[in-house]
Amino acid sequence: MGLTRKQIREGLDQVPIDRLFSVSGQLTGKQRKFAAELAAGSTKADAYRRSYKANPAPSTIVTEPYKLAADPRIAHEVECIRLASEAARHRTAGQLRDLVIQSLVQVVIDPQAKHSVKVSAARVLGTVTEVAAFTERKETRVITSSANARDQIMQQLREMMRAGASDAIEIDAAELLEELTPTLEESVQDRFF
Repeated sequence: MGLTRKQIREGLDQVPIDRLFSVSGQLTGKQRKFAAELAAGSTKADAYRRSYKANPAPSTIVTEPYKLAADPRIAHEVECIRLASEAARHRTAGQLRDLVIQSLVQVVIDPQAKHSVKVSAARVLGTVTEVAAFTERKETRVITSSANARDQIMQQLREMMRAGASDAIEIDAAELLEELTPTLEESVQDRFF
């Protein structure tokens, strides 16, 4: 039997996603810190200063950060951290939906994309709930005749009388019927307007 979604989610919460793909076992603590600084957007020199020495020699700061950044293991670690950061930003359904919409829009407006790909992306984008370009709308109208309305009201009145409502006001049935019967003017107005 496979894992449930809940178990997978709990596992991902316990093991950061960047550790699933990283090479951190092959890196020293300083190299991991350097990679994390680069992934966070620091310059190579600043990442080196934060990871190794705060005040390195001028000859060191000119060469070492670039050598470290060129190391394939560190470059891979930087990419893993960036991907994990991107994945963390898209964990909820709303965030994933926004990512899908953004990706589709990029395809539609890309001048280099093939027309067939643009059309396919536009078609999918049109089915997104917020866009709803291809959503079929149906409207249902319930038209009740005055006779049916009167019957429903009379039925409700009978039910209230049987229930023994204490806050009901007694009205003569003839007066109520007169009140519910439309005048000639209201009938004409209802038919033409």
